[in-house]
Amino acid sequence: SSSKDIEKAYYKVSAMYREIGDFEKARDRLLPLLKGKESIPAYKKIAELYIEEGALAGAEGVYSKLLDISKEQDSREMLAKLRYRIAEDYLKAGRYIDAASKFNETFATYPNSNIGEAALVKFGHVLIQQREIEELEKLIKRIVKIYPNSYESASLLIEAARQIEKEKPARAAWFYEYAAAILINK
Repeated sequence: SSSKDIEKAYYKVSAMYREIGDFEKARDRLLPLLKGKESIPAYKKIAELYIEEGALAGAEGVYSKLLDISKEQDSREMLAKLRYRIAEDYLKAGRYIDAASKFNETFATYPNSNIGEAALVKFGHVLIQQREIEELEKLIKRIVKIYPNSYESASLLIEAARQIEKEKPARAAWFYEYAAAILINK
């Protein structure tokens, strides 16, 4: 009973620091709870504080640890969503290599899910922008294999074909044909 009261006190003090905008102290007050039997809610609360503060990389680190501890599906999904958001921020900042890497990491975190598919598609868009056509072909084959009912791979092929039509018309034609074959087989 007293340990539950102490736990509540830690959360209460943390909430007070959060209210005044001192996210670092709010997180610090929850650190003792990470060693207890009920550490999972404390990890989640610390991650929420990072997200509220706008420190997505900190939240990513916490969810990575949480996933190692709990193996919960919702932790995996949240980690994938965080990585996706970080990758989008990289894109906005023009950090294409970092974005591509993070989208790939997002897929690896939660494959065979909508977020995994979306990450691979975004990765494909980065490859198109970077004119990495050979890598794009490999990626599209990967998407088709993993997500056979995905229309996104066909849209990537069409977008890539439009980008290279003038420079490489034969390659663009192949992309259009491959897109048509994907759509017909659906």
